Amino acid sequence: MKVIKSTGYIDYDVQLGDHIVHFYDTDEQRSSVLVEYIKDAIRQNHKCLFVLDADMAAALQDRLLKLNMDVGYYLIEGQLLFMTHEEFYMNNGHFDDEKLAKLIVEATEAAGKQGWAALRIANEFTWAVADNNNVDAWLRFEAAINNYLTKLPAIMLCQYNQRMRACGANPPLN
Repeated sequence: MKVIKSTGYIDYDVQLGDHIVHFYDTDEQRSSVLVEYIKDAIRQNHKCLFVLDADMAAALQDRLLKLNMDVGYYLIEGQLLFMTHEEFYMNNGHFDDEKLAKLIVEATEAAGKQGWAALRIANEFTWAVADNNNVDAWLRFEAAINNYLTKLPAIMLCQYNQRMRACGANPPLN
């Protein structure tokens, strides 16, 4: 697992099989890393699956449009795909680590069949640790995902807002 603290994606050595954890303090830091992640993925013919709430997805698409990226084209071509947390992670209202691992494998296989060189997954995961009902499943997922990713043509970026954390969790990293 690779860790990015706040900023620093540019010129970061990202390889297939990487699981990147990004701790950020501001929405600008989160967004800047996502934009670079997308630009890098498009250059490398990777499909991008983003798991964000609707407001974050809309803000990211707006930012890409302001950078003169043809978001509509990438959406129509299937290179960019946005899903909500509920669509991707949840099972009966709870985070399901086993479902997620299976979905990652299936999504990676589907991306390959669609002609993409790899799959890039990015998600804002703060909600999982902020909900005490999901913490155990989230910890199992973070521990196990490295085993899945190293065998797949995929890269996963998990973003966490350091300002929000589960009650009783460790303080933000400095």
